[in-house]
Amino acid sequence: MEIAKDKRVLVIDDDARALEAISGLLQSWGFNVVNAQSLPAALAQTGAHPPDLIISDYHLQNETTGIDVIEHLRSKFDAKIPAFLISGDTALQSGHRTSMAGYVILHKPVEPMALRAAVERFLKGHAEGNHDL
Repeated sequence: MEIAKDKRVLVIDDDARALEAISGLLQSWGFNVVNAQSLPAALAQTGAHPPDLIISDYHLQNETTGIDVIEHLRSKFDAKIPAFLISGDTALQSGHRTSMAGYVILHKPVEPMALRAAVERFLKGHAEGNHDL
């Protein structure tokens, strides 16, 4: 995947199996993948270098949401890092906070082609200056 070249993707999920599955797919497509199971882990794993894309599960430990993590990382790096959510909770599609924040949600189990299309869309949109993704 040409778009994968030199791209660093942060994947956040407190379910180790889901984290491995998503990360494995991304790595097989040529992405440099950084994994985290929580906000503190995401902060530690990213260090001083922002990822090119954030993919986060919506429901994380300690009542933290993927939105919380994404917004914290965007603030830390003072950058509109492209990001989207994944979740097994289909009720989130109409969830007030999620729709108000403008986040796209892919529902688990995420089909590989749907994941690939979302990753390409967000990275391509960001590269073209569309920071509203």
